[in-house]
Amino acid sequence: MAGTLVDEIRQFLRGVQSAQDDLAALYRRKRVALTEARSEDLLQIAESETQLVNQLQAHLLRRRQILRDSVQSGLPGDSIQMVVASLGDEARAELEPHVARARRTAGEVRRETWIHWIIAQRALCHYQGLLELIAHCGRKSPTYSRRPGQEPSNGGAILDASA
Repeated sequence: MAGTLVDEIRQFLRGVQSAQDDLAALYRRKRVALTEARSEDLLQIAESETQLVNQLQAHLLRRRQILRDSVQSGLPGDSIQMVVASLGDEARAELEPHVARARRTAGEVRRETWIHWIIAQRALCHYQGLLELIAHCGRKSPTYSRRPGQEPSNGGAILDASA
């Protein structure tokens, strides 16, 4: 059973690494498309991203099955890393670098998604500012002014301390 489990883990790690590498490359392209506001490229990237996410979800199901098989074999079932650590020296020496690489690539993908989130948030702030300018005919929002026609202050107070 251990030989079969090693083969399953080996195939799983190859598939995950391939999908992660493709996703990392796609996210690098996405960052360029986001910063250059190329909407056509973003639409194409979104389609590819959906396919890769579906692949990763299939790998997640396969991972769950491997962990179940591991538990049934009397090995740890917490994570692939724990399963690999409990295998023999030869299998562990072969698989541990692949597990470490998968973890590194997952971290890179996670960092890239944070960058995308930051770019999207900044774009949203600029878009909101533009909408405010359009809505108020180029004047600042009257939210904090005391009288009509008066320029607003730089901020508001929660409590009125003048009383």
